[in-house]
Formats: sequence, C-alpha cells, structure tokens
Amino acid sequence: MSAGEAWHLLADSYSRWSADRASRIAAALSFSITFAAAPLLIVGMTIAGWVLEGESVRAAVIGEVRAVLGLEAAEFVAAVLTGTSEAIGRSGALPPALALLVSFFGASNVVGALRAALNDIWGVRRHPRSGLVHSLLGTIGERLFYLATALSIGLLIIVSLALNTGLAAAIRYSVYFLPANEWALSVGNYLLSFLITTAVFAVMFKIIPDVVMAWKDALVGAAVTSILFTFGQFAISLYLARSSAASVYGAAGSIVVILLWVYYSMQVFLYGAEFTQVYSDKRGAGIRPSSNAYAVRYDRLPRLDAEVAESDSQDSPAQV
Repeated sequence: MSAGEAWHLLADSYSRWSADRASRIAAALSFSITFAAAPLLIVGMTIAGWVLEGESVRAAVIGEVRAVLGLEAAEFVAAVLTGTSEAIGRSGALPPALALLVSFFGASNVVGALRAALNDIWGVRRHPRSGLVHSLLGTIGERLFYLATALSIGLLIIVSLALNTGLAAAIRYSVYFLPANEWALSVGNYLLSFLITTAVFAVMFKIIPDVVMAWKDALVGAAVTSILFTFGQFAISLYLARSSAASVYGAAGSIVVILLWVYYSMQVFLYGAEFTQVYSDKRGAGIRPSSNAYAVRYDRLPRLDAEVAESDSQDSPAQV
C-alpha cells in the first residue's frame, strides 16, 4: 500500500467518523464506561488474582492510571477500589451478591452500547424478535454474551498491565546485571503492550457487532487503532501534565480527568471502527451483516449536508 492510498483511507475514515457524529456516541459511551468501571475492576482483579498475586495486579492497575492520568487520578481510583472492596467485605452474603449482579448488569450495558454503536457505524441492524419465549431467551443469551465479553476483555487488560509491570521491574533490575539488554527489554515492553492492545481491539471489532468480517481486516483495523491509541495516551498525558484541568474542578477534578481520557479513548475506538470498514471495503473481504441482522447502509455524507443546509435555513433571519 502506497502512502497516498493510506492517506485516502485515513481521510475517508475521518469523513465517515464525522458524518456518523462519533463524538456524540463517544460521549454517551464514556459516561457508561466510567461509572461501570469500578465494580468491573474489582471482579477482574479478583479473577486475575487467582493466577497472579493480588497486590501486584492492583499495583499494576494503579500504576498505569498514574502513568497516563497523573497522581490525583491514581489516588482517586485507588480510593474507589478500596472503598468498594471494604463495602463488600463489611456486608453480609446478600449485599455482595446484589452488588455483583448490578456490576454484571452494568457490564452488559456497556458491551450492549458498544454493539449498538458499531452496528450503527457499520450500517447493520438486528432483526426484531418475535414471540415472548423467543424474545426472553434471546435477551438472556444476549446478556450472558455481553457479560462474558466484558469480563474476558477486562481480564486480558488487567493481566497485560500486570505483565507490563513485571517487565518494567525486570528492566530496572537488569541495568545492574545486563546493561546492554535494557534497550531490548524496553522495546519488548512496548511491543507486548501494542500486541495486547491490538488483540483487544480486534476481538471487539470481530465479535461484538452483528457483522461477519475477516480476521485479517479486524487485525489491520485494530493495529491502526492501537497505534492511534498509543500516541493519544502520550498526548493526553502531556496535556494533563501541563494543564490545570484537574484543579479547575476541585474535588471533582479526578473524575473529570478520567472522563476526558475515556472520552478520547472512545473517539479513537470509533475512528478505528470507521477505518476498519473503509479498509475492509476497499482492500479486504468486506463487512456484511450476520444471520441475525440486516444492512441499513445509506449515503451519510449527502444526508449530513442536507441536514446542515436545513439547519442553516432555519437559523437564518426571515427575509422581508
């Protein structure tokens, strides 16, 4: 692929991203994800703690938040996780079970919102269910799928953070014994993070929406999304370090910073979805609806131009 072709793919992806009003979708997703994150992290860290040391998993999560969002946000996340764990520990058997059910319901809502967003962006819609029993069984199966997807992705992310933390510690200690290998270990750390992030995005693109697409197309789109996500992490970390975004909002500054980061992440994710479709349509196997969905693709850019023209005509003063 030439540089010109790559540029056209990126430009077409941006046009579709803008026409689909992805910033609005990202705002709704960021709100849902932020307030479902704490209980999901508790569940994910508990599961990861069965394989890895519990404190190392917690330290990895807090360390990553501090590296990206700063000390105040990391302290806020640590306090939320501690408070949630202590509240569950002080309760009897029923309240934790209810809290777990609420967490699972929140997780399923987040994945459901991601599915709806990807379906809208990729121009597919689910067939309506007919009959009470069929509808009920379909809803239960759908919720279980959402929950399994959320827990799998969350667990993969937490384990990757723990592995990155361990590799970073190995880099620090290797300086004293094998100074020449420090550079290689650092590259390996970044490469591991990139590969895991790409895998997470590829799985999300492949299994969450109601479409059929080739794994190759999903991996290419996920790799581009992962690159943008990595650069964006650096950019937003630099912005937060040089701005007073947290201090302006006082006690609510930490949650505002987290919301900003999640909002940016969702924008990158949705742009990556647009790129995946453009790439698949032009150079891949294409994206088509699954057996339980149908295509609703339409030409979005003329629709957007017509809406803008109509809005301008309504806002302009009446001619006398």
